[in-house]
Amino acid sequence: MFSTKALLLAGLISTALAGPWANICAGKSSNEIRTCDRHGCGQYSAQRSQRPHQGVDVLCSAGSTVYAPFTGMIVGQEKPYQNKNAINNGVRISGRGRRGGVYTWGAYWRC
Repeated sequence: MFSTKALLLAGLISTALAGPWANICAGKSSNEIRTCDRHGCGQYSAQRSQRPHQGVDVLCSAGSTVYAPFTGMIVGQEKPYQNKNAINNGVRISGRGRRGGVYTWGAYWRC
């Protein structure tokens, strides 16, 4: 359990390699991607169970305002895991990016 940081899992579908994206956490000058720790690895394509991770894990301070990386519409609640102890509370946002592609972003957090 993280006591001083909030872990934000940004599942960027087909956008993680599409170029730079806006800062996610208010008050930070850049996005800090979680490296490997006892919970696993947070980089794009890091091994997750039987498949590569299709997003990145961005670290934010607890209580931070969190921004979406692109303009879009909240299209629903996101609860991707069956395990109730997992990071399993978030939103799904859909919109169009600078390059014309359709982006989907799922954010889940743990404090």
